[in-house]
Amino acid sequence: MGNVPSGPVFSRFPVSIKLMLTAAIVALSCCGADIVHFRSPTHQYGADYPSGWLQWNQSDLEIANFRESEGLHGGLLPVGGARIQVRLKPQKFSSKTLEEWANSAVTTDPKDVISIARANLGKACIEVHGRFEIGPGVSYEQYSCYLDSGGRQFVVALVYRQGDRRAPIYRAAYETVVRSFRAD
Repeated sequence: MGNVPSGPVFSRFPVSIKLMLTAAIVALSCCGADIVHFRSPTHQYGADYPSGWLQWNQSDLEIANFRESEGLHGGLLPVGGARIQVRLKPQKFSSKTLEEWANSAVTTDPKDVISIARANLGKACIEVHGRFEIGPGVSYEQYSCYLDSGGRQFVVALVYRQGDRRAPIYRAAYETVVRSFRAD
């Protein structure tokens, strides 16, 4: 018998490789899920999202992985909850460039900025990754992709509780929305 491995082959990989493989499997399973197409009648844009997410709003894309009635008091996310929203650049920022708008959001929100950089999530954008505390011992992670489409500017934002082990699933759903986003 000698050199016959014991246990599954996967257990021999280093932890970093296991995490990358797990994230890839999660991303592929998310992308293989049924896709729902959203169309905003108010702001004339469309985007796709995985069918497991629930639509909260008819005029702008606002989806979550939980029912709106399951949210905690004051709009807080329940444990395991995540939300993705699309917003048109507000009129008060109309004279600002995309970079200025992204930077102004960073300076007005009480969050720790992890990174702000140009990104390509299937669509070029300025992505801001932030973390902010909402109460004692509870913090949120937020990814916001500021992008141009159809001659207008939008932000696609994902928020979830820091440390949630399903973060790769939420990220994959967010990237699906960004990648498919199109404004008229």
